[in-house]
Amino acid sequence: MILLSQPLSIVWNFDPVLFSIGSLDIRYYGLMWALAILIGAKFFDNFVRREGLPAKVSESIFIYGTLATILGARLGHCLFYDTMEYLSKPWTIITGFRDGGMASHGAAIGLLIGLWLFSRRNRLPYIWSLDRIMIPVGIGGAIEKRIIGDTCAWICDAMPESRPRHVLGIASVDDIFACVENGGDTFDCVAPARCGRNGAIFTRHGRYNIKRAQFKHDFGPLEEDCDCYTCTHYSRAYVDHALRAREFNGFTLATIHNEHFFVKLLDDIRASIDGGYFNEFRDETLAKFYENGSKG
Repeated sequence: MILLSQPLSIVWNFDPVLFSIGSLDIRYYGLMWALAILIGAKFFDNFVRREGLPAKVSESIFIYGTLATILGARLGHCLFYDTMEYLSKPWTIITGFRDGGMASHGAAIGLLIGLWLFSRRNRLPYIWSLDRIMIPVGIGGAIEKRIIGDTCAWICDAMPESRPRHVLGIASVDDIFACVENGGDTFDCVAPARCGRNGAIFTRHGRYNIKRAQFKHDFGPLEEDCDCYTCTHYSRAYVDHALRAREFNGFTLATIHNEHFFVKLLDDIRASIDGGYFNEFRDETLAKFYENGSKG
């Protein structure tokens, strides 16, 4: 058995009250919850207006999303952490609200249920709602890119050497290199599929939007010299058409290519580590990928 000589711990000893207005305490945690909900609502409102949907859709998601998130967070805290206490005194779920107790994983469950109800109410595909909520949720839980390598190193140093280090939710090319360099072994993220469904195509020379007008009559592959199924069987023009027509085949083909890009990237990184040229490969790959100011 391998034991950590210095187990991880968090010391939580500062005053949770940011400021007070009379007898009303404004707390850090509550303020962050409010900001996250308002920012998320703003992003969703932009999606609704950009896609030409009625304003009631935006109003509906604010109601369903806010109530579901808060109820899920509160019930999650009460039922996950002190089940018997709250079941014996169920009224304290409400009366004890001001004493604190909101669980983020309960909020996630609540939001998923709320989005399902919202989708049924507004006759929208559930996957559409999940797709649009990903950006505000991601912003709410993001780690600053400049410290992601340090964060990964800190966690990996505290883990037993015999355990694999899985990095969840990372799909930016520079972040992948930073995490590999600091101990990350395996990765998974929804970004290749989510970006693909919205027309963003990953290549060695950066990321581009296949739905631009310049690709409408382009009968070349999504990426030159790519041997994925999409590039060997379909053209940019077809994928552009399929995505514009909202055909599921378009979503699938774009996702196949993006997934292939990341799988090959990790294969090449592994080969560079085995061959002893990781640093050179990293610098060359990043320079090529970001040479035109590409995102991702």
